[in-house]
Amino acid sequence: MAKDKGGRIAANFRKANIAEELAILLFKPFCAIAKVTRQEDYGIDFIGTLLKRTGKIYSAQDSFVAQIKIQSSPRFEFSGEGVNWLKSLRLPYFPIIVNLEKSSVSLYTLNRWHHPIFTSILTQYNFVVQNDYDEGDGLNDFPLEEPIMEWSIQDTTDGNFADWAYNILKIIVEIETRNFQFGNLWKFEKFEFKTFKFDPNNPIPKTENINTSILEIPPGLPEEVKKLINRAVSSLPDWIANQLYESDKSEAVLKLKDALKELNIERNSDEKWNLLAKEMKAYYERK
Repeated sequence: MAKDKGGRIAANFRKANIAEELAILLFKPFCAIAKVTRQEDYGIDFIGTLLKRTGKIYSAQDSFVAQIKIQSSPRFEFSGEGVNWLKSLRLPYFPIIVNLEKSSVSLYTLNRWHHPIFTSILTQYNFVVQNDYDEGDGLNDFPLEEPIMEWSIQDTTDGNFADWAYNILKIIVEIETRNFQFGNLWKFEKFEFKTFKFDPNNPIPKTENINTSILEIPPGLPEEVKKLINRAVSSLPDWIANQLYESDKSEAVLKLKDALKELNIERNSDEKWNLLAKEMKAYYERK
């Protein structure tokens, strides 16, 4: 049945709308939410920005994007250009599953699958929360396993809930931001955890139980690695100029300039490096 037609609407479509509104409501205690309208929804339902509370003030922190599915349709599909879109994101992406019966949400991550997403030539990924509605055992299916966090609408009424959620997701969002932004370098920060569930009697999450490790597959995409190196090196002279060393490092600056040239790494003009060395030498002679 069509989504809507002459005063009618498909039951499953309406149910999905309710699930989306519930998920957004459950994120609002600790996030500023920018909802993506359905006409512009190409895989993102909302952009969230974590809110850190200090006294009576909230300050905006890290942002992320999220896609919402109902428990009976726990499948997040990407194919063709959609895969390229996923890899090009600069904000981390999180799948969310809504359980309408329990008025709860579960937040998942693609952390386990960054390796194949960025390094393989697959053109389709179906990220699936395996449950009674979907076995998730197809050729292109990638199980999402356990969620990072689960909470209900009842949990959000507790005065400590927002801090609990912020303190967990702050760590996860920072890690996943690095994974998405530097995925083409093929260096990934993995984490292991046990699903966090809010306990009003113990509202301080044990975030120290989030165990991290590095998975590195050199050399990454050569052009992307080169682009990052060149961007960093172009700022290097200005960074060095603002450091305070105990002694004159002008000779080291000139050696570094020559080494970069020998390694075929783009840098600012020799004039800028030479001027930096000259001014540094003069500064320490006067000191």
